[in-house]
Amino acid sequence: MSLNRVSSGIKELDKMIGGGFPEGDIILYSGPPGTGKTIACLHFIVDGLKKGENCIYISSEETRGKILEHAKLLGLDFDGAIKKRKLEIFQVEDIAFQDPLGRRSKLPREPEQRMERLTATIRRWMEKYNGKRLVVDSLMAYAINEPLNQKALLNSEMFRELDSLGMTTILVSELPAGTPAYSQDGITEIMADGIILFGHEIKGGRGYKTLEVVKMRDTKVTDEIRYFDIATGGIRFIKS
Repeated sequence: MSLNRVSSGIKELDKMIGGGFPEGDIILYSGPPGTGKTIACLHFIVDGLKKGENCIYISSEETRGKILEHAKLLGLDFDGAIKKRKLEIFQVEDIAFQDPLGRRSKLPREPEQRMERLTATIRRWMEKYNGKRLVVDSLMAYAINEPLNQKALLNSEMFRELDSLGMTTILVSELPAGTPAYSQDGITEIMADGIILFGHEIKGGRGYKTLEVVKMRDTKVTDEIRYFDIATGGIRFIKS
């Protein structure tokens, strides 16, 4: 039985994964800072908007204004999509909810409640606007000060919640240099349906950004490391 595919927004990456992500899957974009993960997420959102799909972007490290600025520098303008309510960009710290007395308050300090309110906000938006694509950039910020085992538990619960929504989802994991796993908690990469690893490499005296498909369920993938740079228009694959 053939799968419905959702484009990553990057043609060369789609070719490496059989035409795109399996629809409804949760994909992990993993790698050190500065390796192109956020830009790749913007490509994913742009592709959805071009196809008339409603998209949501959850940012935990950069402001809404910064996300829009990054997009414009790449020649990608999200303002029209936001005005038409085709795209929502939320910051984790600014997500609000109604408490039991109906008062509006900020996201709770307790990480369990933060995760619950975050996923509840995503669910409400998805149900209201029939959302198709979701980006969470990055995964660990809502529980940054928690012990590793607690992070793993929270993320596993979050995975189950997001999986039940049925949106094609990209989760971003920031990796410190030299980390052997594909996520900070060591369990996220097990639960993810696919992993795209971003990195950087020095070759012939020149620095390259790299991309590798580590896994993609139900998909035959191209087993190679590809090199790219970032210019106007976004990610551009190059020959090493």
